[in-house]
Amino acid sequence: MPKHKPTSGPIPPVKKQHSVMTLEEKVTSQVSDIPLVKVEKALNIWVEDMNQKHVPIDGNMLREKAPSLYDQFKSEVPEAKASTSSKKSFKASAGWLNSFRKHFNLKNIRFTGESATVEEAAARVFPEEFRKLIKENG
Repeated sequence: MPKHKPTSGPIPPVKKQHSVMTLEEKVTSQVSDIPLVKVEKALNIWVEDMNQKHVPIDGNMLREKAPSLYDQFKSEVPEAKASTSSKKSFKASAGWLNSFRKHFNLKNIRFTGESATVEEAAARVFPEEFRKLIKENG
């Protein structure tokens, strides 16, 4: 077992970096696709609005809405500020949706619309089924 030698003397001070960046500068220096940032902020506001109105939304709705917002925001960015990634088209993939959900801590948004579709179909059939049950059982 190696033995640790006690340090003799004071601990040297930690060197400070001369260039200090604010949090905003750090974030903007790492973001290369300005329209995508705007899309994600706008979608998050929309999700919050839908939640307040108790309107159910799913991942497919977000994936459908994102590309049109991206095209809208992309047209607003001047060519000088447009990055090479913003010149490409944007695809709201499942991976993008997963990252978006994690970034904005959205846990209640479904990935697919399948369960919502099944619930809607059951809701349409229910009144007729309910009438039959009442008629049969009194």
